[in-house]
Amino acid sequence: MWNLPMAKLNKREYRIEVVRPVWMPFNDVAQTIVESLVNKFNYPTTGPKAEKYAVMIASIIKAAQTLPKQSEGRKPKYLGVSFGSKNWSRFPLVGR
Repeated sequence: MWNLPMAKLNKREYRIEVVRPVWMPFNDVAQTIVESLVNKFNYPTTGPKAEKYAVMIASIIKAAQTLPKQSEGRKPKYLGVSFGSKNWSRFPLVGR
């Protein structure tokens, strides 16, 4: 999607919220937001992968909502997404 250089981060200087792909949109507003993002990124809207993409987007939004507000003196917190099929096999909504 984007080809941005990755910053070398010192793990003692930040916290991480790992995205767990287990959330679905819970109401009409959430469904509209997820559908909008699916369309924006040209992800499939039908077929076997459509629900997997919706689960990932909804889960990323949910993880972002849990991030605490940043305040002075606190470590920044980032969202993390695991890569590799072995990391997703325990999540039946998005795994193989």
